[in-house]
Amino acid sequence: SIRIFSELTSFFDSCVIDGIINGIGIGTFLIAEGLKYIASGRFSFYLLLYLFYYVLLFLLIHL
Repeated sequence: SIRIFSELTSFFDSCVIDGIINGIGIGTFLIAEGLKYIASGRFSFYLLLYLFYYVLLFLLIHL
């Protein structure tokens, strides 16, 4: 019975606890990467590029 309890706690620790911690780490990394582009001014460039392609596509479809 101790062996079963040990295996269950090991499974819980390796899958659930480590999964939560790794998920928080990955989420933090992704948020930081997104903020990096917004704070560096690249976001406005990408927005301008997106707007340019949208207008170009609109003109190609309607002409």
